[in-house]
Amino acid sequence: MTRSEPAIFDIVVVDETEESLELEIAGAEAVVLGISEDEVTNEKWFAVQVEGLDVVMLPAGTLTTTGRSVPRTAIYSGETLRVSPDGAVVQHEPEC
Repeated sequence: MTRSEPAIFDIVVVDETEESLELEIAGAEAVVLGISEDEVTNEKWFAVQVEGLDVVMLPAGTLTTTGRSVPRTAIYSGETLRVSPDGAVVQHEPEC
């Protein structure tokens, strides 16, 4: 395994940290579903999903890349939604 910054849909291994031990996900494989950056510290955070669990946010440096990824279709059905800033659905396009 190599340590580099993961991308969306990458498969990663959750490193052993106090938080990952508490969540019982240390050493588990997860899929990166989102990336955000703290506006104050510029630290990157990764939304990852361990199979069978809710999505958790983990800071940069706590994930090890595997060199593998999953296709978008393995996570998302293909349906799309557009929403307004207040959360109202503007457009819904079901999967064909």
